Amino acid sequence: MDITFNRLAELGSHLSSSEADKLSSTVLTEDDNFETEYDLYVLTKSYFDCKEYQRAYKVSSNCKSQKLYFLRLYSWYMSGQKKQRDDQVGFTSVDKVCNQELYKLEKELKENLPSLDGYCLYLYGVVLKELDFKEEAIKILVDAINKRPLLWCAWEELIPLCSDVEMVMSLSLPDHWIKTFFLASVHNELHCAEEALVYCQSLKDLGFQSSLHVKSLIAFSYYNVRDYDNAEDYFEELHKAYPLRLENMDIYSNILYVKEKKIELSDLAHHVSSIDKFSVISCYVVGNYYSLIGQHKKALRYFQRALTLNPRYLFIWTLIGHEYMELANTSAAIEAYRKAIEINRNDFRAWYGLGQAYEILKMPYYSLFYYKRAQALRPNDSRMWTALGDINITINKLDDAKRCFLRALSVGVVVGDTCLKLARLMEKSGDESGAEVYFLRFIEISTSSVAVRKDTYLCHRYLANYYLKKANYDSALYHAQKCCEFTETCEEGKSVLLQLSRLAPTAKPVSNWNNVSNLDEDYQNQSSVMNLTDIGEDSMALP
Repeated sequence: MDITFNRLAELGSHLSSSEADKLSSTVLTEDDNFETEYDLYVLTKSYFDCKEYQRAYKVSSNCKSQKLYFLRLYSWYMSGQKKQRDDQVGFTSVDKVCNQELYKLEKELKENLPSLDGYCLYLYGVVLKELDFKEEAIKILVDAINKRPLLWCAWEELIPLCSDVEMVMSLSLPDHWIKTFFLASVHNELHCAEEALVYCQSLKDLGFQSSLHVKSLIAFSYYNVRDYDNAEDYFEELHKAYPLRLENMDIYSNILYVKEKKIELSDLAHHVSSIDKFSVISCYVVGNYYSLIGQHKKALRYFQRALTLNPRYLFIWTLIGHEYMELANTSAAIEAYRKAIEINRNDFRAWYGLGQAYEILKMPYYSLFYYKRAQALRPNDSRMWTALGDINITINKLDDAKRCFLRALSVGVVVGDTCLKLARLMEKSGDESGAEVYFLRFIEISTSSVAVRKDTYLCHRYLANYYLKKANYDSALYHAQKCCEFTETCEEGKSVLLQLSRLAPTAKPVSNWNNVSNLDEDYQNQSSVMNLTDIGEDSMALP
């Protein structure tokens, strides 16, 4: 809750007095019992601040005011959480070492439900969420929000419980300005970043244009749509303007990691460590740096430190899974990914990681299931569709694989490797004209990418024979000459050249792949309307 209070204070500091008056709501008066119990409240709060939770719970056992009652119950909850962390064995274990006080606390709150205020309802929602009673938790959290609209921690607890946008819009939430913050955040969590940007603009119109939190929401939205350049610009602006601010520096480090900016990530790691060496964010950023430079054991050590500090840190379990994958410890990676999903079922990275893990274990139907869950969360991410295409090839569902690759090329940046896979798949299925289109596309991409150029001999070999068969001798000559540049296809290129010398002695080599973008329009249209149910739904069985 401390982060919530800090964030609210930050929002208020960036509002002018006139804007603050517009957004202010009626201050609720305290109940009559609070004044008489004020000294007891101060004592309880002092024990709570010192993290003596059991002592705070015991000393306030006979309280009558709602405020002190909430503090007493929250101390009870925190004492259970502290004991749970102490009893947790290892960092990869996902054994249910649960808070033993939750059931007693749930019974207490349920018995007093009619008299609970917004704060106690919030705590009741948290308890139900911990006990995995998600539908009941949603109802109680909505009630808490309606009683106390400015209780942002209740909004935050509600965000990971929202499975889709339709569900969000069906909730009976108050028509309050803080709802816009919730909508921006929940759309980001549901990977609807374009809509989140619209809500961020609404927040600017409300007077929060200079708010750090709103700027970080915008940066996070760009990060979610993989617009890393814009996201980096926003985070860099925040970092330079407020160098002591650690919030969201974990996401900034992710961007530097993806863009492989080792020097910048190293500087960021040194900077956050100099501010607070043992904070969750610092451990996270340093772990990202070690992962980027290939020191995965050190990275894992720092991620585990972050986990010790905050066991429910949203991204950390997924990164631990990635590091175990790099260390070839697949079973530990699977446990970490499952823990990540337990915390947040909308984390597509964890679903995707599980798909990769089971693919390594040669369990393709499990892998297919998890890749589909990741794709459902990120329908416009070409990586998800490419992974689905690969696994469908493994289980010999070639038509489904072809549609996945077509979809991958239509929704994201055209990747050479995907083009090559699609071309070879079409070659195998006898679709010669389709194979021609994507072999040519692959060659076109390879001219600007050294990384994939080594495989272009496959394209030239196919195209030389294809154009020879179609009597397009000029194109056949061009690709046959290209074949001779590779040791793998040199002999085949010479064979085609020999045939051309007999069939078309006057042929001139012509590169015919410059206008390939017009050739594959029909193939792209095949995938313009396709959803998850089109692809082998019969194999989507729960592991």
